[in-house]
Amino acid sequence: MSEEAGIPRTPDRAPGAAQEVAPRKWDRRLAVAVSLFASPPVLVSIAAFMTAHAAPDPSAWKWASAYVLIAVLAPLGFLLWQFLLGDVSDLDIPERRQRIVPQVFTVACMLTALILIRLSPAPDRMALVGGLFLLQAVVIFAITLRWKISVHCATAAGVGVFIWMLSGAALPLLLGVPAMIWSRLRLERHTPAQTLAGTALGALIFGLLR
Repeated sequence: MSEEAGIPRTPDRAPGAAQEVAPRKWDRRLAVAVSLFASPPVLVSIAAFMTAHAAPDPSAWKWASAYVLIAVLAPLGFLLWQFLLGDVSDLDIPERRQRIVPQVFTVACMLTALILIRLSPAPDRMALVGGLFLLQAVVIFAITLRWKISVHCATAAGVGVFIWMLSGAALPLLLGVPAMIWSRLRLERHTPAQTLAGTALGALIFGLLR
């Protein structure tokens, strides 16, 4: 149809703009999926259950479940509660200062879970992995007091290194970490420096598994 037919062209849309809208929306949906399905709670849970799977004692599953309940689900529930109260504006917590209280709670929960694991007959590797997650959480908290760092990228890199050392599978590290960096940048949750700093931190801490 033309302007002569009574339907004027929209002046603020360039030709071909309609073709660009769908790819941008699809691109963003993919970034959301990567950040959601490879979020820190999901990855920490995977690491805990992989540790139990590698242990010769079947009771390790019980201790892994207890760890996930205390170190993962409790902080997640606390974050949801803070979101409902309006103390955090988004479950991703884009504001640095809003991250401090949830991170303090997370550190406390991880410390409690680690003490439980250490006092139980759980496998030594489970205590080691729990200790590394606690160390990472403490360092991230200290950095957050002054600067925003990507928890998603730190956890993705740490768990990627963990899976590589545990099973020899390098794909989660080689593909998963770049995908996470891309997703955080695509969603504009972090700067390149924040994603790279998080990646380096997670890889360095879990490199201690050697």
